[in-house]
Amino acid sequence: VNNVNDPPVLTPVSKSVTEGGTALNDYLIAFDPDAGEHLTYHTTASELGFRLHADGRYTFDATDSAYDHLAAGQKQDIVIPITVTDSHGGVGHSTLTITLTGTDDVPKLSGSVQLPVTEDERVFSSHLTVIDPDSSNSVEFTTTAGVPGFTLHTDGSWSFDPGDAAYQSLAEGEPKTLVIPVTVTDTTGAGTTKADAITIQLMGTNDVPVVSHVITAPPADEDAVFTFAVPADTFADIDSGDTLTLSTGAMPAWLHF
Repeated sequence: VNNVNDPPVLTPVSKSVTEGGTALNDYLIAFDPDAGEHLTYHTTASELGFRLHADGRYTFDATDSAYDHLAAGQKQDIVIPITVTDSHGGVGHSTLTITLTGTDDVPKLSGSVQLPVTEDERVFSSHLTVIDPDSSNSVEFTTTAGVPGFTLHTDGSWSFDPGDAAYQSLAEGEPKTLVIPVTVTDTTGAGTTKADAITIQLMGTNDVPVVSHVITAPPADEDAVFTFAVPADTFADIDSGDTLTLSTGAMPAWLHF
């Protein structure tokens, strides 16, 4: 009887794992009819999150971002070809199939907005963007910030009016920072993400003083010296800290201001 080298045999293996769940750690175990053979395992697959060691040990990271696109309950079969070789050159082939079940991922804002504006500038408008790996899901945007002049819609569109009456008291060059937190909610129930999404750097301008009360012409007596004081509340300036100085145009010689 001639002794021949029998190739190793590896039965196809199937495993299941949940996206974002615990990593898969296990061993491939092939059978070689010839006693004492040393088996080496190899694969040509380059699946993200998967690693195979020569001794048959393998790992699969179910949290790898390559699989975040899977919607809740969506399944993806990852078929990995396996080659097992014994110490005398015998080769066996099989597969490892990992069935990955998707979960609902929490959406995230794609970035924050920094907006430098000047009081009384035009109305600014834009749109917030979100990263939701589950591309089929819809999201809603909300905020608890009661910032005057700011409006946020559930679709992420927003606007800000720097001319709102709440900011008219800012003196020229006076800064005011408005931080607007935004919550993004996955309508399928995956969860929410809250972040300080919009920061508005508002700079005050110089507002002109206005007449608060019209001066009523006072009576005067002929041949008597006439004196009149302009009431302190006749003019007003909404800019905090401003000091008003009164002046007149050309006046007759007999009238002094």
